[in-house]
Amino acid sequence: GGACAGTRHRVLPCAPKYRPGVAADLLRTLDPRLALLFVRTKSDCEAVAAELARALPGRDVRALHGDMVQSARSRVANAARHNKGGSAVLVATDVASRGLDLPGVDLVVQFGLPRKNGKDGTVDTELYTHR
Repeated sequence: GGACAGTRHRVLPCAPKYRPGVAADLLRTLDPRLALLFVRTKSDCEAVAAELARALPGRDVRALHGDMVQSARSRVANAARHNKGGSAVLVATDVASRGLDLPGVDLVVQFGLPRKNGKDGTVDTELYTHR
């Protein structure tokens, strides 16, 4: 399959250490109701969520990764799904996002392209489309 019809793709190249700041600027500027940010590792997930929470007071920023127990992942997904009138930001790893159904996502940010089996120099196009 391909990307959803009407989806716009933009590339904003920047060094990894600047990605959270660029993401915070995007979130302030575009002001989505629900945004998903994909990162590669659980440690990146926690660090980026913490940095965005500090940079974006008043927004509901949560981490979602594979080391969380299923009940915690469900609580995070439900909070994002039922966010009323606010602005929710979910920072997730690919493992945690599998099977995630979140209607109304206005913005998806990928901190780097997904790699086939985590191998540098490859792109997992199926995972990119799933995100």
